[in-house]
Order: sequence, then structure tokens, then C-alpha cells
Amino acid sequence: MSRAILLQTHLLGPAIEAQHARLEREAPGWKVFLALNRGAGPERVPEETRLPESKFFLCSDKSLRALPYPAKCGGADWRIVPGNADLIALLFLARNPQCERVWTVEYDVHYEGRWGDLFEHFEASQADLLTTTIHAARETPGKRLSPPIKAPDGAEWPEERRLRAFLPIARLTRRGFEAIDAAYRAGAGGHYELALPTIIAEAGLLLEDIGGSGPFVRPENRDRFYFNTKESYSLRPGTFVFRPGFERIVPRPNTLWHPVKPEGARPWDEASREGPRGLAGLGARLKPAVNRLLVRRWLATRWNPLA
Repeated sequence: MSRAILLQTHLLGPAIEAQHARLEREAPGWKVFLALNRGAGPERVPEETRLPESKFFLCSDKSLRALPYPAKCGGADWRIVPGNADLIALLFLARNPQCERVWTVEYDVHYEGRWGDLFEHFEASQADLLTTTIHAARETPGKRLSPPIKAPDGAEWPEERRLRAFLPIARLTRRGFEAIDAAYRAGAGGHYELALPTIIAEAGLLLEDIGGSGPFVRPENRDRFYFNTKESYSLRPGTFVFRPGFERIVPRPNTLWHPVKPEGARPWDEASREGPRGLAGLGARLKPAVNRLLVRRWLATRWNPLA
């Protein structure tokens, strides 16, 4: 197994199993796993699933915290969310040294198109980290991520050298894993949206943005696959944002959407679950509709479709 896809999820059910089946069907050259963190429980396949154990990559809080990364895995208040979801792919690559490339796809990422077309489009790319919305962290001044990024010596990483990325979908190479593994072992840490692109860049390795309009996008991929607004905390407006979620999408092929939650799934962050009240709450309820209008405008005027 030289390459794999991890469909990362914290829940199961028919919708998630259908996503897994679709990835297997549309990306036949890749080994597809349901990456399921069992939390405080044992690394066993849940009884309610119909899928065999071979379809899963199982981990737990215990196995994730056993990785030799003092700044990433220590502390009494450790949680995988927010900031430590990268540990799942790192544990997978540590356990599977023959794997040279791994895509991670969160369960609420939707690709309106054939998944294999997206993966094949980037097959020739040598990028060690291929993901979305790569930019200088200072370009989103209002967004503070916790835990903050730390250099191997424990000091905060110089702000002028910090990068940020949005990682619901990403591809990491073996060489990229080795650079991140070495930095984390040496004491680096912090929220993975900051840590992964910054460490890759500091190691002199290759970063590439899947689409959008940022500085790490290949010219032929500008305004292709997705768009968002890096200056905004939520990345809205866009098709690939932190929030608000999409109850429905615009049916345009070869476009990435996030977050598109399966029925019954709730956002992890309290602000998205509860929402503001009063006039602010009314504004929040209007945001999805406004976002859809702006998405339609982008698709009509700037979209660079994949042939």
C-alpha cells in the first residue's frame, strides 16, 4: 500500500458508510479507510457498523497521546479538537511505513464531481503538503488559534514566519510526515492549521494550494475547485469555509464544499451549535442565504472549471 485515503469521522451510520463506498468506487487506485478515533474506548470496530475491520483505521486518545510529541500530546486538558486532528494521519503513517502519500478527507467535505478526477489532477504534483487556503497567518488577524504554535525550543514561532492553512482535505507525503514528525519530536507543537504549513515551509519542502486565489496556487488552478475569503474568521463567503454549514449546495461539477453535515451531525464548536440571539442571531440566520448568493455569483463570474 503506497497510497491511502483516510475518511476521518467521529460518527458512523448509513451516510458515512455511503461516503466510504463512494470514495472506493470513484478512486479505485487508492486504499480507502474510515479513520475513526474511539476516544477513551478500546480500538475496536463499533458493533453497529456493517463494515469489516479491514475498512477501518482505528485509533484512540491513548494511542494518539502515545506519539512521542511532548508539546502536541501532553497536558491534563488535552483534546483532539480543536487543534490536534493531524495526529490521526501522523499515527497512520507511523504505523504504515510503506505508505508514501495519504489524503485525509473529513466526513463533512463534499466533492461535487468524481473523487478520482480530483486526486488524478494532482497526481503529478510533488507537493509535500497539498491542501486549501495556505497563506501568511497575519492575513487573518482576527483569528487566534489555540494552542498557539511553538517552535522546537518551546518559544512561540516568529509571527512573520507563521503560515496558516485550512485542512478539512489535505494530502501529505512521506517526506512531509518525516519533517513534521521530527519537529514534533523536538518539541514543536500547536494548532495544526498553523503547525503543518509552517513546519513544511521551514523544512524547505513543497506547499501547494488545491485552488482558490492564494500565493500557493498553480496558475492553472486559480479559482478552481473552491473559493473562500482568508481575511474572514469563518472564511465566508465561499464554498469551502469554517462556518456556516451548507444545508444544500449549488450543483456545479468539480467543486469542493465544506461543511456539509450528514443529517443529525452537529458542529463541534459551541458558537455554531447555539448561535447568537436577538438581532445578532437574526444576522447569523441570514448568513447561509447570503453566502449561497455570493457563491452563485462567484460560480458565474470567476469559476475556472476542470475540463
